[in-house]
Amino acid sequence: MGAKVILAAGVSLIFAAAAPTPAQACINGVYHETNWRVRVLARADRLIDLGRYKKAVHLARRAVKRLRKPAPLDGLLLKHRRYGLTRRALRIGAAAAIYSDGRYAMWKKHYSKDPQRRLENIRWAVSALKQLSAKLPAQQTMLAIGMSKLPDQKEAAGKLLQRLYRKDLIASAAGYLALARIRDAAKDEKSRDAALKQCTKMTRRPKACAIDAKGTPLPRIARRARRKPRSRLGADLQDPF
Repeated sequence: MGAKVILAAGVSLIFAAAAPTPAQACINGVYHETNWRVRVLARADRLIDLGRYKKAVHLARRAVKRLRKPAPLDGLLLKHRRYGLTRRALRIGAAAAIYSDGRYAMWKKHYSKDPQRRLENIRWAVSALKQLSAKLPAQQTMLAIGMSKLPDQKEAAGKLLQRLYRKDLIASAAGYLALARIRDAAKDEKSRDAALKQCTKMTRRPKACAIDAKGTPLPRIARRARRKPRSRLGADLQDPF
């Protein structure tokens, strides 16, 4: 009898240890408990859409400890290839470099106004996206935008954007602007104007959809997404730091 009781107690302890903790009580309610790093990276993604690239890469570095210091890209992807958070943070860093024209990068020491350094940052971002296996339309669009900013990869960028355009899979206004610039260089005015028209439909700043415009046209974002986080989310973001 005693042995059965001990065995039953041991089994119950094992199940209790393995059971997840999806929610916690909070005074008069219950809220879902998630990994704070996931929440921070989600916030960084939203900051990319808002054009706040510097803050976005800062949050990405804070969320993933192994990215706080510069490291070779090959080593990061080989050692941490199974870690989704690392891959997501690297994509955020790549997006910041591409959309800021290389001014901001994954690591603060690589921030620069120097044209050569900025070109190197974009090249790093393109290399990162290729090694991260960009398969989704949004990822391929971002990769094509980055390639279009490198003199030796513009032709490949044009082919990739054209393929996405035929399937109506270009996922951002910046992607249509990159396609318009490539078509403008090829003296294809009709196709250029069609791409610019699509660009203006997908951004909240139509004036940014110009061949000679500086910066990146930001996507349309719902009013609710542009609001500051509520007190609960704000507290979550500050707790780990």
